Amino acid sequence: MLKTYKKYRRGIKAVIYKNSKKGRLFLVLHRIKRWKGFELLKGGMFSNESYIGALKREIREELGCKPKNIKKLPFEDKFDYPEKHRAVFQKKGQISACYVCEISGKVKLNDEHDKYQWVDFKKAIKLLTYDNSKKLMKFANSFLENVK
Repeated sequence: MLKTYKKYRRGIKAVIYKNSKKGRLFLVLHRIKRWKGFELLKGGMFSNESYIGALKREIREELGCKPKNIKKLPFEDKFDYPEKHRAVFQKKGQISACYVCEISGKVKLNDEHDKYQWVDFKKAIKLLTYDNSKKLMKFANSFLENVK
């Protein structure tokens, strides 16, 4: 019998962007750990960590970079883990505070991802695997277009 987990893990999710001659580009990561597909930067929080602390740590661990121009979005991402992953985290899923930011430094991926792409908004929507990531991308893009 499968154990039922009720609590959600706290975490962060970030839409990372840069402005270029081609317009605004977004970073999408190709995940290879536990599942395969394109995603946004995300991660769980340690019990003694703030949301901003978790964001900075995840960017450093997964990209080898530093965040800049961080803005918190009035958006929360919630998803349930597939059954096979619930035992790994001993949680039902994850609820994440969401951010947009830029990064400084050269991207150096860790073992969770095998490649990344800087793409425009339309391509990001096509590449992202899960609907909740597409929804966040749409929200973040609209947010960035309205921020001066």
